[in-house]
Amino acid sequence: MKILYLMHVSWGWIKQRPHFLAELFSKDYDTSIYCVKPIRKINSLNSYHNNGGYKYNVNNFYTPLGSKKIFKIGIFRKLYNSFISLQIPNIKKYDIVWIPSIRIYDLVKDLILPNQTVVYDCMDDELEFPYIKKNTQLKERFAILERQLINRCNKLICSSQFLLETVLHRTKISFQDAIVVNNGILIPTNEVIDGYPDEIDYKINKLRNLKNVFMYVGTISEWFDFDLIRVLLNKNAGVNVVLIGPTEVRIPTIDRLHYIGSVERKYIFEFMGLATALIMPFKVTNLIQSVNPVKLYEYIFMQKPILAPLYGESLQFDKYVYLYNNQLDFINLANKITNGDISAKSERIDNVKFLESSTWESRYNAILGYLNL
Repeated sequence: MKILYLMHVSWGWIKQRPHFLAELFSKDYDTSIYCVKPIRKINSLNSYHNNGGYKYNVNNFYTPLGSKKIFKIGIFRKLYNSFISLQIPNIKKYDIVWIPSIRIYDLVKDLILPNQTVVYDCMDDELEFPYIKKNTQLKERFAILERQLINRCNKLICSSQFLLETVLHRTKISFQDAIVVNNGILIPTNEVIDGYPDEIDYKINKLRNLKNVFMYVGTISEWFDFDLIRVLLNKNAGVNVVLIGPTEVRIPTIDRLHYIGSVERKYIFEFMGLATALIMPFKVTNLIQSVNPVKLYEYIFMQKPILAPLYGESLQFDKYVYLYNNQLDFINLANKITNGDISAKSERIDNVKFLESSTWESRYNAILGYLNL
């Protein structure tokens, strides 16, 4: 069984669903991993990784600037297909083509053969991404591509029930055996880290000097509710808010709001261990309603009070997470945490049981069953 596993995020980006599943497929099957990058960021084509004793190779394939527009038509599209096929040789040899994004499908759709199995792992409502939503022409184009992809794919997996219902309603396609496979967690081992690099040591020492740290870990983008953070810091002078992760937006300058950049995953649980509380301060947009949040699984592992907005997908975490409806709820819960009135919402034994049933390995096994592998 040969699998072409395509990714719309780089291997060096914050680790998320495509990375975890790619590693698992590589362990059991002949899997070729390709991550898309704009050609302006060209670097080494190959990188080798070792995970738990097995080795796998990650490749980059590149797209020219402006390819979304210029390669739609005529000879330019044919030239572009040739450019992609040179970077991903012998596409026809693969039994399964794994597609995690509409944008990826647009890049390779003309190269996929009719007899190849296409799996669409729909992890986000891409039509709700701000850069697409704000551009009428681009949104119309993505809507057409989404319908083409769901018509073409043999298997459809969505990361949340809301997302599945949304894409099927929007495309008006009846996909009888589509399934929901939520996100999950790679439970950390008890391996002791022997010393830290200077940069990590500096950041850890900085955190140790802060009191009442409310920490967010993850990508910081347009859905991040900075207004909520500003109100929290204005209302509670004893709180510090720490953000960790890559950012796609400008972070405002607010007293006691600290941004310490991205941290390699193997250290991230060390950082979360220094927090008083873990937070997910998101605006509940249409995009967020489709999100089954990876970070909540990881937060629950830390056995700390957790604050997250109340919406359909967060309800499944209600036993483990304090869910808030509005700013007032959030501030009241934050005050109770700093006053010592509330701690982790559930007992460790319950957290462990939940997380053991929510590992990436269990999600992967559900996918294998769906694909009859």
